[in-house]
Amino acid sequence: MPKILHASDLHLVRNGEERNYGLAVLNEIISIANSRYATHLLICGDMFNSFADYSDAMLLAEVKEAFSRLNEICHVVYISGNHELLGKSPNERLSAYNFGNVRLISDSMELMSIGGIEIAAVPFRKDYKYLLSEDFPRKTAFRVLMMHGIDSTIYAGPDTEMEDGIDGGAQIPDILISRSQASYAAFGHIHSSHEAMSGNVPAVYPGSSRVWRKGETGPRKIVIFDTDGDIAGPRQEIILSSAGQYRKFVMPVNIDGSFAQSKADEIVRIAEHSPLDWFEISFSGIIEDENVFEGLKAAFHADLSKKLRKCTLDTSDINTFSALSGNPAARIFLEAMEARKPPEETPQFNVWLQARKIGLEEINKAVK
Repeated sequence: MPKILHASDLHLVRNGEERNYGLAVLNEIISIANSRYATHLLICGDMFNSFADYSDAMLLAEVKEAFSRLNEICHVVYISGNHELLGKSPNERLSAYNFGNVRLISDSMELMSIGGIEIAAVPFRKDYKYLLSEDFPRKTAFRVLMMHGIDSTIYAGPDTEMEDGIDGGAQIPDILISRSQASYAAFGHIHSSHEAMSGNVPAVYPGSSRVWRKGETGPRKIVIFDTDGDIAGPRQEIILSSAGQYRKFVMPVNIDGSFAQSKADEIVRIAEHSPLDWFEISFSGIIEDENVFEGLKAAFHADLSKKLRKCTLDTSDINTFSALSGNPAARIFLEAMEARKPPEETPQFNVWLQARKIGLEEINKAVK
């Protein structure tokens, strides 16, 4: 019985610590494929972050070597995504690069029969309307449609790559799922996991296999399932432990530039058990002494950076006003706000932070 593992959006890079991080995630995916005796590993685009990464000889050699460790029963099919095209010149061809036992689909759609199933593998294009006139032969086995882009019936949110100034994914006409006679639609490009039924066909985004940008909260996953005739069995999401998570913390800052030691200790404790995570610390408050704040912030960041894969700081919600601490109105206001402080893990806490900040801003205006 075929067992299919569906992954996407690994965004391997050729330099720095992110290189080792991405390769560790790839090796975990291969280890899972072996331990679960997967017969097919489907990679739905953006295995690399850019063409420069894709074409790097040293990185390519490591990727090729990693795939060579797959069980012989496992067939790998990899379609190119929009990131493989970033920085590629018109005369370069993705198909010129050899991935060993990986079947790369990068030039045009291929319909193949491999390992007891059929796969309609579609490499990324900015427009998929040409497929609406494609004549798909009648299927004779379980058929997977592999594509990289946005199917709005499954994911209606924004294309975050467009927000980052990167060409986003093309719109996938939902009718292609039925036109291709797919038994399962394996999609890539969206970095959060989504699943919906298109008719009686499961259409699935597993989400990115690694944390690639800020805001990608939650564990990173791949999807695995068995096939039974023309039916896709229940999908199981497997969390990739080597990928870690993105976590954001709000750190309230006092007027004197200090911040709550209990909150700092809590963040450090979490970091000690999450070495593969990316932490973002967002500081919020109004301060009088910027030098005190900068010194404490630098020491806190240095401590966290020793414990985490990545730690970034956001100080955009910090304002510096002088002569507030000696103002009686400010002191009374802060005491009243502290008495109404909600638990930090509740949604009301962020509202409280903003109310405190706005109140101090208004008092500062009155002082002036």
